[in-house]
Amino acid sequence: MKLTLIVLFWGFFFTVAQTQVIYFHQNFETATSSSQTPFENETTPTIGQFNYLTNVLINVSGEKYLKFIGNNSICRATRSTDFSPTPSTLYVQFSVRASSIGAENPNAVEFYFGDGANFDNSTASPTSPVMSIKFGVNTPSSLIIQGAPQLANSFIPVTLFINNSNGTMSYNDGTRSGLVNVKKYDLYAGSTLISNDQPLDNLNGNLTKFKILTKNITGSPTLDFDNFIIKNDFIKLSTALTSFKAQSVETHKVALSWETATEINSDYFVLERSRDSINYIQISKIKAAGESSNKTTYQFVDETPWFGTNYYRLKLIETDKKEQVFIPQSIVISDANVPFGVFPNPVITPEFYVKVENAEDSELSLFDFNGRNIAFEKNTITDTILKVIPSEGLNLGMYVLKVKNAGSVKEHKVIVFK
Repeated sequence: MKLTLIVLFWGFFFTVAQTQVIYFHQNFETATSSSQTPFENETTPTIGQFNYLTNVLINVSGEKYLKFIGNNSICRATRSTDFSPTPSTLYVQFSVRASSIGAENPNAVEFYFGDGANFDNSTASPTSPVMSIKFGVNTPSSLIIQGAPQLANSFIPVTLFINNSNGTMSYNDGTRSGLVNVKKYDLYAGSTLISNDQPLDNLNGNLTKFKILTKNITGSPTLDFDNFIIKNDFIKLSTALTSFKAQSVETHKVALSWETATEINSDYFVLERSRDSINYIQISKIKAAGESSNKTTYQFVDETPWFGTNYYRLKLIETDKKEQVFIPQSIVISDANVPFGVFPNPVITPEFYVKVENAEDSELSLFDFNGRNIAFEKNTITDTILKVIPSEGLNLGMYVLKVKNAGSVKEHKVIVFK
């Protein structure tokens, strides 16, 4: 990720102007039942999904939120897929309340951040987390956040500024502002600072995973969580993305869709595609709503994805040219439904593909209508798909591709349109 470094020679203070990356965002407004299934994906979670949700419930009666019920089961909500790129700072905000208090319990639930062992679906606490927040309860009506009592019967926003970098960082999210020093964090309950410049527990860990875990079920406390937003910078979020999806449609196409809850100063979206999740190319540019307080849905169909794994990245460019980059989505395009032969045919691009029985053992020859041999580069895409890249541009007309495989020779007509 490209960073612009601005150094201010006032002691050791500096700020980093960086592309905003939103790692996780969920408010459960799309929930239609108490099932956690739509909100978890063990292998490839979206921006709004956990890897694991176990023994929790989604409340859909009135307000919608995540319930940690303090009965005989250990609840956990885990994001074990690494945040990428690895953040050096993390802005975390969510709402929490204690909707049931049976007895004093100072450590009912703990919220961990880090990259060590047990950031998974186990009931074990993570090993050597970078830091954690402890939630407890006290009769008759107290929610305890990191040792600080709060009123328990209504949701309270919790905001966390974690600085895992090597320089002092400033923050301002429109409500809270301040400085947080190297390897420390600030924690707010509402607009009240309850942990100021507290040292991180593990100075060598990375902020790439999180886990919310029931720690103590004494008194069967129930804690409710909602309105999660986790991102890499410390400034106010102008546009709230609620979903970004990639789905295979028809034959060899990918439908991309995304939705925003609100937009402020949004100019346009850029869709990018990559083979390796590192090097991306732009495939589309879509005008954004600009200013909106309502749900806005966007769609685009990629007509020419690659075979194998395609990574799609969404970027928002704001009117002041600031960028937000959202977590990439991936999808695998299989050749199972592609018939043997040349495609696309007619050919309108500088290269084309051919499906064969065995790519490794196939020998190809390309001829024009006069029988002249055309030089080309051959790339293996899958076990049965080869990509043909002619060394010179093909003119309008018909060509013949000969495929020799296991002693047999097949001829395919290739029609070129310009």
